[in-house]
Amino acid sequence: MKSQNDILTFEIVAKVLGCIWMPVLKAAQMQKALNIRSLEETSAAAQRAGFEISFVDLPGKVSGLVAPIGGKPHIVVNRRKSLEHQQYTILHELGHCLLHVNPSPSADLPVSEIEGLVEFQADIFAIGWIIQTEDDQKRVEVLNQNPEAAMVTLLAGGMTVGVLIFALIAVIIRHFRSRISVLNEEQ
Repeated sequence: MKSQNDILTFEIVAKVLGCIWMPVLKAAQMQKALNIRSLEETSAAAQRAGFEISFVDLPGKVSGLVAPIGGKPHIVVNRRKSLEHQQYTILHELGHCLLHVNPSPSADLPVSEIEGLVEFQADIFAIGWIIQTEDDQKRVEVLNQNPEAAMVTLLAGGMTVGVLIFALIAVIIRHFRSRISVLNEEQ
């Protein structure tokens, strides 16, 4: 029978892994709902789904932003960036819309004060969306134009390994504690 500690450890691990990987699931769900197979379909499909997308001149380092205006989510993209960078930005901001600005009522993703988590989740959403598209060449071009995608992917993998190692260590420690308790009782 599982102890309360085992259940608590499992819940912690599940929540942390959810924070890391749930954006990929959300991206897949939206792609399926909008019947999107390629990156070129993304902007038009997002607009059909009620997201307003505008291309404007923004300061050089700003790729884009999202803001609810009149109850409708607006994604603003820097038109000075390359097409591939714009596509990534649209997906990143769409991730913000779905995960943070107007999350679904059943959202499991916590709105957290952890610095960088919101940006990390939006990047994971964008990467998850991109890797699920059919055009291999376009996918590679978009990911190459957005070097943060590689860093975020490595970070997500490292975090996942760290969480799983934590869980394994917790199970091993509990096992040895219970064995030591049994040995102490036998004496």
